[in-house]
Amino acid sequence: MDYQKNIFKNISISIIPFVFLLSIGLIAGDITLHQKVFKTLMIALFDCALLVILLINFLGSKEGLEKQRKYFIYFIAYFVFVFIQFVVALFSKEICYDKEYYIGNYILLIIFSMCFFIFLNKLEDVKIGLLLVNVYVLIVCIWSIVEFINVDFKIANFRPKLSFGNTDYFSGYHIGLLPLAFISAFVWFDRKTKLSKNWFPLVLGIVSILGIIPLYFSQTRAALFGFYIGTFAMFIPSLIIMSERISSKIKVPLAILVVLVFLATPILLLKFPPPIIEKTLGRLVKTMANPEFFLNDRYNGWEGGLRLFRQYPIFGAGLGSVYASSFKMNNLFYIYSDSNSFKHSHCEYVEVLGEAGIFGIIFFIALFGFIVVYLMSIAYSKKYNKDFRYISMALAVGIVSMLIHQLFSLSFRMSVTQTAYFSLLGLGVFLISLRKSMVIDGFTLKKSIFPEFLNKSISFRGKYILLGIMTVFTILGIIGFSMTFRSEYNIRKALGSRSINEARYYFNRAVTVMPGNPYAWTQKYSVDFNYYQQLLKSFQNSQDYFKNVEQEFNVVKTDLDKLNGIIPGYQDVYSKYANLYLATYDYKIRKYSVTSNLSDYKDGIKYLYEANNHLTSSLNMNFLNENNHIIRLLLQNILNIESQYKDYVKDYAMARVYLDLGRGRKVVKEKIKINFTDADKTSVVKENEIYNINISENDIQNITNSTKGIKNISELKTKLDSELKAIFIYE
Repeated sequence: MDYQKNIFKNISISIIPFVFLLSIGLIAGDITLHQKVFKTLMIALFDCALLVILLINFLGSKEGLEKQRKYFIYFIAYFVFVFIQFVVALFSKEICYDKEYYIGNYILLIIFSMCFFIFLNKLEDVKIGLLLVNVYVLIVCIWSIVEFINVDFKIANFRPKLSFGNTDYFSGYHIGLLPLAFISAFVWFDRKTKLSKNWFPLVLGIVSILGIIPLYFSQTRAALFGFYIGTFAMFIPSLIIMSERISSKIKVPLAILVVLVFLATPILLLKFPPPIIEKTLGRLVKTMANPEFFLNDRYNGWEGGLRLFRQYPIFGAGLGSVYASSFKMNNLFYIYSDSNSFKHSHCEYVEVLGEAGIFGIIFFIALFGFIVVYLMSIAYSKKYNKDFRYISMALAVGIVSMLIHQLFSLSFRMSVTQTAYFSLLGLGVFLISLRKSMVIDGFTLKKSIFPEFLNKSISFRGKYILLGIMTVFTILGIIGFSMTFRSEYNIRKALGSRSINEARYYFNRAVTVMPGNPYAWTQKYSVDFNYYQQLLKSFQNSQDYFKNVEQEFNVVKTDLDKLNGIIPGYQDVYSKYANLYLATYDYKIRKYSVTSNLSDYKDGIKYLYEANNHLTSSLNMNFLNENNHIIRLLLQNILNIESQYKDYVKDYAMARVYLDLGRGRKVVKEKIKINFTDADKTSVVKENEIYNINISENDIQNITNSTKGIKNISELKTKLDSELKAIFIYE
């Protein structure tokens, strides 16, 4: 154990990037609306701190930087990859939401990744970093257990998200670091000491295994999939192949057997779950019962990115374009999803395809592929130090696990998960740069293919030039990020305000700082509309009051116009417009009753038609919004419009069928067939998991006749439900 003590004596500033990485994961803040923006703030502050530490370190040394120039090409390539997307966004015909934030965030992350590479000097630095990863694992294990159980120590089935803001972001971050925790036991194992005295690696092994608990509790399907593929298709088989104690004849068959066993076990447990599995992993059990629902759910979420790729196949539509495009869903999408929008593609590869086209996806795959392939080639080569091989393999597994997770996730669009990914990339570049010093005596490396000037280390003068360039880019990253931060800071201040005037003051600042922030306009609308509703309730027959109402109406409508301009096609905006016009209709009719001004009455009717049009637009985006169906039918009755009423009744009946049979995600749209026939009786037949539903035109006509003319929403809903229950009998 002497060598371990010596390592601790040599702890240096090299471990600071590890400390910062884990701090970004574990520290939360409420000064911004979203955690991702706060996490980006932390990255910016840590980048500044790292650059200051580098400057101090440089000033204390008269030597150059022992980092070869060629390895910085990787980081330059990533800058180019992101910069091209940003340039495309500047000239794009599509809405590229928050492109300044995205480019700023990427710049700060690449700088952080570079610092990982620059700060680390030897393999022992990484070994100490692995200990910090285990400390993180232990903290999140305890934290997640506390979140998962309630005060009575009964299983609450609450998916822990810790300080990450979202369970998916946490699990995406966690699976990237977990393989490093696993391998720490192997790395810290002293092969010269008796097994009984190797208590420290044993502790590390136990802690790393405990790291599976938070992932288990998260129930994040894509993350667990990535973890299982990464761990049991790469990690364990690699350990078997790398082992010197297992016969070479059985290594491959044994590795294949392990993969099959470990992959089959969770599938069988979820397909035929014991009670404890059903209780703790209900979400995963439901997915196994209906895997097509999950897949169709995700596939429909890809539509926004794929739509842009079809339109802009070479260079894509630009950074941030998929966000706005993802709001333009076809209405059947909502049969699969509880969300009113995906906001991102929930697949990083589709996201890159939409934003950067063929060029971008090739570049993206090449960037991480280079690291993974290189690290695995190190792991499988006997010419290198054993610990070096172990760490290289674990790092590759962590990156692959995160990338598999990204097949069905949006967490790579969130700064906290991105921090883990870019840190692993920086660590990967560092390990690759260590190859020469890790070669065992008797082995040699091939001559470098790079020109001699790229193989040279950074000179004394060059290190200051490098620091200057990194500082300039950090400032540019902060500038790009600052607009979003200031806007979100004011939103948070507004939400914490004690008065309506104070809240509106901060919301106005939020939209002034960043006019294109949809979250600012959404939150501002909520406050403004609530104030407008309160104002309408305090009706007064005075010109000052009427003038005030008109002013507040214009404020709310401006909020919605701005929001609709930022993200056209966002279905929720149409519902908001309808609510505004319905509230204003009531006010106009009431005003007419005291003023007898015919224009007020005409305005009221106009607003009813506007509400009807917006409800129709909303239902075209989200067909399963039951309440909007009922309100639209109510408007037809108020306006005495008969021409479309029967069709709207039919729409409501269809929506009710999907809602009833699809509730609990038991049935997806392909399993429901609705036919409107002239049959005398409505029938519901289940054949081979398909519901065949025959709704007679006569039934629809009867419902139409019985509900026509009802002008009270609760009475209309009750009547509709009773009529439908009378003709539908579901199995």
